[in-house]
Amino acid sequence: MNRFMIKYFLILAFVIFMLFLSNDFGLIDIQKTAIIVASGIDKSGDKLILTTQIAVPQASTQGQEVESVAVTGEGDTVASALKQINAKTSWSPNFVNCKVLVIGEELAKENAFEALDYFFMKEAFSDSCLVSVCEGTAQELLNTSTPINDINSLAIQKLLSKDAEKSGNAISVTLKDFSIMHFSPTASGFMPYIKTEEQKDKESSQQSQQSSGQSKSSEEEKNDKLYTANHTMLFVDGKGIGILTPDETFAFNAVKNTMRLARYDVFMQEKSETFNKQLDKLCLTVNGSKGNRELDLTSGIPCLNVKLKVQATLADANTAQNLLRLSTSNIIEDEVLSQAENQLRQKIVDVFKISKETNCDLFDVKKYLYQYYYDQYFSLKDGILDACLINVDVQFSDMK
Repeated sequence: MNRFMIKYFLILAFVIFMLFLSNDFGLIDIQKTAIIVASGIDKSGDKLILTTQIAVPQASTQGQEVESVAVTGEGDTVASALKQINAKTSWSPNFVNCKVLVIGEELAKENAFEALDYFFMKEAFSDSCLVSVCEGTAQELLNTSTPINDINSLAIQKLLSKDAEKSGNAISVTLKDFSIMHFSPTASGFMPYIKTEEQKDKESSQQSQQSSGQSKSSEEEKNDKLYTANHTMLFVDGKGIGILTPDETFAFNAVKNTMRLARYDVFMQEKSETFNKQLDKLCLTVNGSKGNRELDLTSGIPCLNVKLKVQATLADANTAQNLLRLSTSNIIEDEVLSQAENQLRQKIVDVFKISKETNCDLFDVKKYLYQYYYDQYFSLKDGILDACLINVDVQFSDMK
């Protein structure tokens, strides 16, 4: 009996081991599958144009390297455009590794959800994918090259990351974030707005001709692009209706998110007495910030109370500093702190005015009404943004 049981367990273990080896463990056959690392969607007439950036592994003397190729498809829907890409490449598209989704400016202004709804229905598409709008078309953007990275979508991904958000250079928005904003009581949203600028590098090479004793110089020019995402596009009901400037984006970011190691320029209205009346421009390093918003209806007039605390140190000034001042950069004069508070407070008020003018509820007034004053929500929701006042309290402190 014992020998029979031993044989039985050995056979069972062998069968289980063979079944274990028969699994592909979710591995992707790169010969049959297109690994999409970024996607872009545009609209031309009634057609949607889908541009996919596909990673293509390449063998080299130093090992395997990854390059990318942009393939474009066109159709009445995103699915039909993807079908055309499949026909062109014979690869089965895989969106699991798609980290960046860019929407062309024209499509964003018409209705971004004409294309985005497809990705909500795809279980294989990550809702943590970073979304943004670009100046011009997404097809042009994904076909540009950049000195930052061989695959330009990786440079864009860094530009839209949470680290960039903490530094105040952009607001990071994922597909999940944007869908929550769109389907919330505010029906409003925002995305970072990508712009490009040319970066021209000239390479000169000398070619000597021994027969004539002359040398020729040839120049090759690379039209590389650099990207910025310090503008923000505003959305209402899925349609782009305005763009915040970099200063307005910084102020909005300070209220919505926690910032760290961000740079903030302060312009003194009167030159500082401490710096021999020569200083009128400074740059502060924001080492930490904490914002809080609260809707108040007790007075009968809706008022949004915004409180923001910022801890900063002096990063630089537009005049040479003495040795004592250089060694005490963690101490900032009261007049500088006061000016920084006034300047940032005014920008926050300006963003709130834009929110009211465009009916884009950036500060979640309707959301707070729904959460904390639900009994008054249906009677006030249509006009509360126009009637709402704002009270902004900004406090800057140094590292004393």
